[in-house]
Amino acid sequence: MDIYRYFAENEKIRLVFLFSYRPSKEEFFLKLKESLGYEPYIYDIFPEPNQETVILEDILSVLTSDGRELFIPAGLKVEYFDQVRVLFGEPEPEL
Repeated sequence: MDIYRYFAENEKIRLVFLFSYRPSKEEFFLKLKESLGYEPYIYDIFPEPNQETVILEDILSVLTSDGRELFIPAGLKVEYFDQVRVLFGEPEPEL
């Protein structure tokens, strides 16, 4: 099974998003915003050209194209395709 992996991080946290499909840029940024609870400031976006094949040792949760969470059982072979790494910051407080 193919899994598309997206990374987002700042100096405090690192988030990994797993999808069973390639989401649009807008979909990914919406998921990032929902996870953080605020609109992040995007400093930079880097391509992540890595790829790896693994046999799952534990259950894996991924997001599907209809917005649902899919649980992939342990023991299944998956192929990770890394897509991007987003460096973000918190919005500046209003004065």
